[in-house]
Amino acid sequence: MIYATVQDMIDRFGETEMIQLTDPDIAAVQAPKAERALDDAQAFADSFVGRVYRLPLAGCSKPAPAPGNPLAVAYVAPPQLTRITCDVARYYLYDALAPENEVYLRYKAAERELQALA
Repeated sequence: MIYATVQDMIDRFGETEMIQLTDPDIAAVQAPKAERALDDAQAFADSFVGRVYRLPLAGCSKPAPAPGNPLAVAYVAPPQLTRITCDVARYYLYDALAPENEVYLRYKAAERELQALA
């Protein structure tokens, strides 16, 4: 199960910031660079979550009605892990941050939250 996508990061942090973080030419979001940060962030989250839950996670079910099957469900990552993974991946995309920077503070909060889960 994938916890977060590049689109999740764009939705949370804005396309402008994601372009600035992933493309030196400031032209478009470079998905491979963002996906690499997301993969690293998910591995980071799994290192905590895997202490108490069997991996890979099955996900949370949510209604996903389809023609002919109004009771269909889809399995998605827990919203908490999506947020945490996005915050950690965003931190990984920055080169250097001051300890008072919002991105750094969100990363540290995500780390504390993962420790609490474990």
